[in-house]
Amino acid sequence: VDRDRNERGQSLSFAAWAKPQSPTSPPAEVIDPDESLRLAETSAWLRSMVEQLEPRLRLVIVAHYGLGESEPQSYSAIGRTLGLTRQRAHQLHQEALLYLAHPAHSLPLRRLLGLDSRAHYQRSLAHHYQRARSRRLGGRTHR
Repeated sequence: VDRDRNERGQSLSFAAWAKPQSPTSPPAEVIDPDESLRLAETSAWLRSMVEQLEPRLRLVIVAHYGLGESEPQSYSAIGRTLGLTRQRAHQLHQEALLYLAHPAHSLPLRRLLGLDSRAHYQRSLAHHYQRARSRRLGGRTHR
């Protein structure tokens, strides 16, 4: 779910969707009511998905993308907050993204974004299994 493309081929960033625009800030462009509703629904689903994460993974995602009231933080800053190394904070971030991107957890959001075709699921699962295999092999992906 971190980066994908909508039906128009536009890049969808997790942070852009999850962080609703302030009602007092002027919109960057005029958005039609249907698009505005879709953005609100997408933002609600993303927040719901992030809330399903275990607390430590949730903190990493919220801190890294600056969701809510905070500014985005580096892995080093997140690691200091949690008493971990920068590398471990990055690993937790990857773990959270894999959880969020898995089709079993992201079906409602994928349907909303039109990313629920068989090809999208196969690509997502292939990425998920590749990352899991890489972790089992200690970062090596070749035989």
